[in-house]
This record gives sequence, C-alpha cells and structure tokens, in this order.
Amino acid sequence: MVGLQTHSLVWEEAEQNWRLADLDEDVEKITAYLIGYIPWENIEHIDLEGDEYYSFSHVFCWFRNARQPYERLASCERKEMSNGIEFYTEIADMEAVKLTSEKYGTAKWAWRGS
Repeated sequence: MVGLQTHSLVWEEAEQNWRLADLDEDVEKITAYLIGYIPWENIEHIDLEGDEYYSFSHVFCWFRNARQPYERLASCERKEMSNGIEFYTEIADMEAVKLTSEKYGTAKWAWRGS
C-alpha cells in the first residue's frame, strides 16, 4: 500500500457513496487518502534511503496492470488505536468515488489526465 494523495470526501446520501468535495464547499467532510495497492510481484526494488532530491523511500515497480503498478486504488481513512498506533481502513473504491464525483460535478481538478 502506498499513499498517493490526500483529499476531502463528502458522503452523498442519495448515492450511498462518497464523492470528492469541492474546495470551497461548506459541508461536513472527512480527510481521506488515496491508496494504491501494489502486488508484491510488481515490486522490483525498494530504496529505503531515498536520494539527493527526496529523502523518503523509493519503490521501483513494474507497470503490469493497465500501465500502472497498482492492482487497485481506494480511498482510506486514517484511524488510531488506543495505544497510538495508526492504521488505514478502506472506505470506498476510487472508481466509485470518481463516478459519484463526476455525476455531481465536484472536484473536476482531481481527474486531470485520467
């Protein structure tokens, strides 16, 4: 699992699904994380040190799934256990969020190039 993007989601009751919130929309929103699920067999190498430009880890992957390394993309919410350990729970498939967002005309900036 790799974090790709942070975004705000709104629950759309009529669709029983999440959609992206417009940047200036005045409704109750949650912070969600777009997570890419990379199968182990697509990972060629992990460089934990980073490089001279970015000090975080680099994951080198084969793009075997429709010209991307991910087997799927999903929106997840960050949670915390009582002992302070953080984890992420999946709340919606990215395609479902995309379809609902497009239907309501919200956050068109998010789908550039996709």
